[in-house]
Amino acid sequence: MSTATPPDGHVVHLLQHWGDSLAPVSLRVRPKLSPTSRVILAVLLVLTALVAVYLVVILWTLETPGWWFSLLFTVIIVGLTFGLWFGFVEALRSGARREQASGRWTEIREAVSLSPGVVISRNVVTSEDGTVPRFVITVRTAHGSLVTATWNPQSSSRYLLQSQVPGVGSTARVWRNEGGPDLDPLVIEVLDPTVLGGADGTAVSQYAD
Repeated sequence: MSTATPPDGHVVHLLQHWGDSLAPVSLRVRPKLSPTSRVILAVLLVLTALVAVYLVVILWTLETPGWWFSLLFTVIIVGLTFGLWFGFVEALRSGARREQASGRWTEIREAVSLSPGVVISRNVVTSEDGTVPRFVITVRTAHGSLVTATWNPQSSSRYLLQSQVPGVGSTARVWRNEGGPDLDPLVIEVLDPTVLGGADGTAVSQYAD
């Protein structure tokens, strides 16, 4: 089953053991870029754009094997520069959406309810070293509805091993604002399958530091 990308506020919380029956205090989402990081990245991108312009001018003013050569490398340079700027802008937008979702969760937390469920689909993204920087799961709740959410690390050092991703058939708990807008944030809680004794609160991870 294919898993569509859920809204930024639909979040998976990967737990070592089931907690109490209280809604999560906050969404586990990556923080947005700090003002310092935004300024540094913007300066670097401006410098990159200036270098790109210089290279394009060189391509069309100095002798080359032909116009096709200048055109080809112009497209490559402009495309790479545009891609970097697009990624930066999207990072800013995504951070703003996550911050908005976190604020909305604080507003509706007292109104959310708990529903048990089971994982019926998962989509795992892996990096080059085999670790997992992101996964998406779909859960069927006891009420028969389907909800989808994403797990992302709160920092780049918190990637998972593939064995830590809950499989199809795993138990889940869904916290959501029943009857609220579809874009309202929600939390799907699942257990890390590598944790021993997670159900009784004496969790010990096989991959603990």
